[in-house]
Amino acid sequence: MAVQRNQVGFVKGRLLCENVLLASELVSDFNKAGPISRGCLQIDISKAYDNVDWGFLLRLLEAFELPENFIEWIRLCITTPHYSVALNGELVGFFKGGKGLRQGDPISSSLFVLVMDILSKLLDQAVRADRIKPHPKCVDPLITHLSFADDMLIFFDGSSQSLQAILEVLSSFHSYSGLGLNAGKSFLFLDGNSPGLNNSIAGNFGLVPGSLPVKYLGLPLLPHKMRRQDYQPLIDRVIARISSWPVKRLSFAGRLQLIQLVLSSMINFWAAVFPLPSSCIERLEKICNAFLWSGAPESARGAKIAWDSVCSPKAAGGLGL
Repeated sequence: MAVQRNQVGFVKGRLLCENVLLASELVSDFNKAGPISRGCLQIDISKAYDNVDWGFLLRLLEAFELPENFIEWIRLCITTPHYSVALNGELVGFFKGGKGLRQGDPISSSLFVLVMDILSKLLDQAVRADRIKPHPKCVDPLITHLSFADDMLIFFDGSSQSLQAILEVLSSFHSYSGLGLNAGKSFLFLDGNSPGLNNSIAGNFGLVPGSLPVKYLGLPLLPHKMRRQDYQPLIDRVIARISSWPVKRLSFAGRLQLIQLVLSSMINFWAAVFPLPSSCIERLEKICNAFLWSGAPESARGAKIAWDSVCSPKAAGGLGL
């Protein structure tokens, strides 16, 4: 019962940054002028967890030849909840659900990934049947898509024929599982730097024409080397996080802990995927230095020692940042 490698959401040992790295490579130079030879469809599943068909899910578990008792436990977990509506601050009545998985339930994410794995197999099957032409860089090994739960990028050769076949696969999956495409929130990206043609093709299929860079799994999906405007959202997020803290109540040790545990995590999330430019690193260091000594993101007045010394290991007399 192995979930395909394309899926990194809620699967032990798989990392979100793997998909962002690979996706960045596959959309590299999308904005260069030329003929269309590559395409990417960023799909949105309409109310994903809420629309999972229970019958489909239970038949899927049976296909994996899981013990009957286990399947019955799952059935009881997903089909017995009752819901109530809050009206004017009060709960009014209860009604039984007819489909869907409850978000926040510990087993929901794993079950949802199993359902989405069927879509993965359908896409791979369509490529092997020559209905969908693969992205030129995705032939060997075959990569039809990248997934994090219901957040999916589908790669193809950019042709209308392949796009039509992809939409047919998504329609079939909808009929099986209850999970349908929200075309109004699904973006089509084509290389060749021809916005007019991209708009025309997207419009013909009821999709939204997309342009890179775009946010993917919390990070920018870039067709080029990172520029100042590309890392500015990281700078803004760090400053916004600092501004949200009640600085007057924070001691020096408290600010140090926040830099180590919160700000460093935000920065490392980006650094795990992108080689951050030196100008970005210098700006982030100035912000952290200012916050450590003054509590503000802009001024490091009152700094007792140099930032390089602060970042050195504790064994060497630094603070280990």
